[in-house]
Amino acid sequence: MHPETGACAVQDRYACDIGDYGKYGLLRFLTGMTSGASGSALRPGVLWYRSRSRGTIREGTRVRYLLQGASGGIGLRSCDPVLFDALKGLLMRGMRTIPAIQESGIFPAGTIFFGEPVPGKASPSKRVQVSPRQEWFSRALESLSAAELVYLDPDTGIFTGDARTARVDFEKYALPGEIGAFISRSQSVVAYHHLHRRAPASFQIARLAERIGELLGSGQAIFPLRYHRGGARVFLIAPAEGHVELLASSIERLLEGSPWGNHFTLSGGEQACTR
Repeated sequence: MHPETGACAVQDRYACDIGDYGKYGLLRFLTGMTSGASGSALRPGVLWYRSRSRGTIREGTRVRYLLQGASGGIGLRSCDPVLFDALKGLLMRGMRTIPAIQESGIFPAGTIFFGEPVPGKASPSKRVQVSPRQEWFSRALESLSAAELVYLDPDTGIFTGDARTARVDFEKYALPGEIGAFISRSQSVVAYHHLHRRAPASFQIARLAERIGELLGSGQAIFPLRYHRGGARVFLIAPAEGHVELLASSIERLLEGSPWGNHFTLSGGEQACTR
């Protein structure tokens, strides 16, 4: 438990690290908070997918970029100076917690947050009428109903295997059906995914895009943005039908008209990004 808030200190170990900088920077750019970004004017929501699982001792230690001079080591500060300085301030004050991140002012006014810890480690396919996971997600879905762009932040990423046989900590994953639930009610989704080393990144990203594309339906765009700092990460942006042009334009500006273009790439080309 967090000593001040009483909250479960489950993902606080990641707060302010170089992965956080990329995820918050992307969300800020897509919603117009970054200087030079016109933004999409979509109201954001954040589903933290807070996991009770303990991480490794090295997780959440990648904060050196905040301490490498005014430029942020490899020029990261120029991508979003306001965000960079806010995260550095939290680090220096020892406030690496999700509640502190939410209250820091780095998100647009009116951002909706849902941070209730994900229950249990059992498979979500367990044969019960209503599982704790389903109840948890129903509360998340209701809480985020007014958001137009929903960011999903699982510890590990999107689960695409067979839930009936897999032996994984499901609370560390977003499930495809949960992504589909937001998409089905015309909300756009940005979902975090950590790539593994057992297959080429391009293969993994294409598989993810195909799986999420099945939820969107034929002809809808998917934008897999690979983040090249602090680990193998990708953000899958699945726009609702009415948001495709807005988000495509924002992504183009991010990649071609901002310093973020040095740290993000659109993976897979047109064939992998549309169905």
